Parts: sequence; structure tokens; C-alpha cells
Amino acid sequence: MIEASHQRLTDRAVDAMSVAAALDAARVGFARITWGHLGEKGGDALNRGAVSVR
Repeated sequence: MIEASHQRLTDRAVDAMSVAAALDAARVGFARITWGHLGEKGGDALNRGAVSVR
């Protein structure tokens, strides 16, 4: 069961290089974005798009 959950997470996670790419990925799964790509205002932009930053 843990392996299946891990595989689903892996299959649905995208490494995003921009806030726009993170928003697109969040429509169908999850996005990983580095702070360097997110920036100071990126979290606000994601929140406006109903995407939480964790």
C-alpha cells in the first residue's frame, strides 16, 4: 500500500521551473519548485490560483 501511494505521488509530481508551470501542474497533480524559481512573489501568485505552498 505504501509503495502504491509513493508511485502515485511520483507519477503526479512535476518539477516546475516557473510559477506558471507550477500552476499548470497543480491542475492535475503536484508541483515541486525551488525557492529560486518561486521568488518572493511567487507564493502569492500560487495562492491566487488556489494552490498552497508547503
